[in-house]
Amino acid sequence: MRLLSRPTHDSEHEQALFTVADVFKALAEQAGTREARADQERWAQHIASAAPLQKERAVANGARDWAGARAQLRASLRARDLGETANLRETVTALTTSLTRLLGQTHAGDARTVRAMQGLRDAVASGTLDELKRCAVETVETVTTILAARERETREQLRQMQEHTGALQTRLTEAERAKHVDHLTQLVNRRGFDLAIAQASQSAHQFGEASVVMILDLDHFKRVNDAHGHAAGDTVLRAVSRALSLAFPRRSDCVARYGGEELAVVLRGLSVREAIPLAERALRYIRELHIDVGTTVLTVTASAGLAVIDADATAAVKRADAALYRAKEAGRDRLVVA
Repeated sequence: MRLLSRPTHDSEHEQALFTVADVFKALAEQAGTREARADQERWAQHIASAAPLQKERAVANGARDWAGARAQLRASLRARDLGETANLRETVTALTTSLTRLLGQTHAGDARTVRAMQGLRDAVASGTLDELKRCAVETVETVTTILAARERETREQLRQMQEHTGALQTRLTEAERAKHVDHLTQLVNRRGFDLAIAQASQSAHQFGEASVVMILDLDHFKRVNDAHGHAAGDTVLRAVSRALSLAFPRRSDCVARYGGEELAVVLRGLSVREAIPLAERALRYIRELHIDVGTTVLTVTASAGLAVIDADATAAVKRADAALYRAKEAGRDRLVVA
């Protein structure tokens, strides 16, 4: 009998599948007609790799038709003539050897399998053709029943593993996101901003995607801290950050705390002309804020510089920063385009 080839590192489940498939392979080689041979070959491939059977025996979701396999084996064994006893003995002997090797290597057998194996050995040694058939069918039924149960257990274990993996991925994603969040403002931090502008720069270089960067600085912010304390300054920063998040609500927009009272925005897929009215709206949102810092209500303004993002992200930030300083020199509370 020619066994189906398999790697030596297969799991016990896979080795058992190949063992049952070997039985069908042996029956195929001993079949009397081409049609019968092809039928046994299909069953061998179905058991070995869950390959689909003919349409009338279709099985959903790539599962194996164990009930059909048992019926096929019964029919095949019962169709043998008494004159084929020697061939059947050879097949059963090969099955016994294969299963014995499997049990010896993986310790996968239980009491039912051990009893069935002993019955096969006895039948090979002295049993009649009918006894050989009966023992062979009982052994295959026992093994396939165990394999079917293990396959269900494996699917359940896989489902649980997928759930655990999904939960772990969620926690990892949250942890990764936390690395890029500024704790005071809940905006993206400097590390996240650097990553966002690098990605925008790469898209601009490779695909010609238009993107812009805006750097903002709160006007006279030091006066807020000096006059009202750093807690008031933190309150102002949080209020301005919320206003910027409302001004740039797209998922592709990156609103970040660049450092201190400086904030930054990366706008993907927008030209300068498209970005200008959005930037002006953001400055208006900030201008219209009335921020209660406990002892008083403050209003603030911001100056901003806008620049195109090209293949050199660092140069784009420098251009936006230079435009920001020109806005301050021009009187603050305004936008300057690089």
